[in-house]
Amino acid sequence: CGRVVTTISNLSKSFGKNILYKDLRLTILRGDRIAIIGPNGCGKTTLLKMIAGEMLPDSGEISLGHEVDIAYFAQHHSDMLDPGKTVVEEVYKAVPEATIGFVRSVCGAFLFSGADVDKRINVLSGGERARVSLARLLVKPGNFMLMDEPTNHLDIQSSETLIDALKDYSGTLLFVSHNQSFVNSLATKIWDVVEQGIVEYPGSLNEYFLSIQEKEKNTVESKAHKSTHDDEKVCLEKTAGKKREDIKSPPTTVSNRSGTT
Repeated sequence: CGRVVTTISNLSKSFGKNILYKDLRLTILRGDRIAIIGPNGCGKTTLLKMIAGEMLPDSGEISLGHEVDIAYFAQHHSDMLDPGKTVVEEVYKAVPEATIGFVRSVCGAFLFSGADVDKRINVLSGGERARVSLARLLVKPGNFMLMDEPTNHLDIQSSETLIDALKDYSGTLLFVSHNQSFVNSLATKIWDVVEQGIVEYPGSLNEYFLSIQEKEKNTVESKAHKSTHDDEKVCLEKTAGKKREDIKSPPTTVSNRSGTT
């Protein structure tokens, strides 16, 4: 694909009186690895759905670049699996041109080995179904991958397997996650959903938190004559600390925010 993968122009989205995004303007470039963060219900999933073409904005436009091929991992990914198929059959459906040996090796990478690949989807746990869905996605990932809470239901070993696979992925990645370790391992840019928009930060999650603390510190110092030491400490920690709690909290369906860029 070309240098510009996606352009978001003057996008607005509301549900009733709840304005998620207003005149949002953002650009995704080839090779970006962007984590969308924010509290539950702020509009993160909604934004992914609009970029994936599964939901329309109220106004504005989302334009995909030349030869962009989207692969989308939704929160309710297991709904797309055929309960009557086996693990290997379900993954093979995504790449019918591949050999069974190759498909079995992919299943093995996602911790399905031996007789496990012949289990039917309807007997799998939530974590196992998540691994099948991820194997299906990563066996044919396109050049622009959208992922909504991909570590939900995954144990530590499965999460590490996914991180390793995504580190080797050469395309563009846009994902929602409340998992700090996952975000820090992959993201090179942060989209922080704020009121009616998004604040974009060109760096890792830890760097973003530090930048917030630095801004808070500068604000406190400019008002030092009015602040006690305890007040200063509270101001320094409040914003960054709240964002850390947001990203640690158990995920539910999301919304949006907008800080136009």
